[in-house]
This record gives sequence, C-alpha cells and structure tokens, in this order.
Amino acid sequence: MRAVILVLGLLIGIGYAAERQREFTNKDVERVIQENPGLTAQPQPARAATVYRCKRLSGSITWADRPCHTIEASTTDIFYVPAHLPFGDRVREAENAYRIKYPAVPPLPSGPTAQQRFDECLDLKKRLSDMWGRSRQAYVHLSVPLKKRQEQLGCDP
Repeated sequence: MRAVILVLGLLIGIGYAAERQREFTNKDVERVIQENPGLTAQPQPARAATVYRCKRLSGSITWADRPCHTIEASTTDIFYVPAHLPFGDRVREAENAYRIKYPAVPPLPSGPTAQQRFDECLDLKKRLSDMWGRSRQAYVHLSVPLKKRQEQLGCDP
C-alpha cells in the first residue's frame, strides 16, 4: 500500500512538473521579452522535407520525395529542404545543394594520344641518331632540347 502511494505521488509530481513547464513556455515568454527589451523571440525553425536523389537501373537520375527503393532505384544522395515549398522547388533546392556538395570537375588538359607520343618518340630517336652520325660536336649542343622533349613524353632512351 505504501509503495502504491509513493508511485502515485511520483506520477502526480511528474505531471505537475510537466504542466509547470508547459505554462512557462506558453505564458512567461512574452513577459520575459517585455521585461527585457534587448531580447527578441527567435522564429521557430522551419520544418524540413527530405528529397532523395535516385539512380534507376537504366542509369537515369531522378528526384523523389520518398525513399528510392519504392521506385525501384538506388539512393545516391539525400537532401533536406524547406517543407513549405512545392515539390518542384524542393528539387531545385536539392539540385543547388548537390552542385555545391559535388562541384563539376574541370576536364583534363588534352595532350597527345599514346600513338602520337609513340610516333614523336620514334621521330626524336631518329633525329638524334642522324645528328650523332653527322657530327659529334653538333650532337652535344643540339641534342639538349630533343632529349628534354623525350623526357617530357616519357620516351625510352
């Protein structure tokens, strides 16, 4: 019997504390703000909606407001956007967030293809050989830029 009274007392105390907390949040906020003119009430945080970036089996990308597996696709990313927006605007916000998260990679500078490098290496090797055959003294002075180019291309010596 004593244990029942103790439990009931605890439950009543918990209920009273929760009600006091609710009273404070509803009534006293305005009074505290009026008493302290420097304080301002913060706006309630906006509710967020989830937008899923999905990749279908065909490879196409689509956006969904529900998990991707429900449309037979795999999830590539999840974004949280303001819930008050219509779905089209939510997708636009998510696309902007995606571009920020994954900036476009600039294309690699184009250079000679493997075949072009191979052909140029053969040409350089032939020119150096011809130079060596004509004049050993000229070879020493004129071969330097050709050898540098061979190094740039990664030619075999």
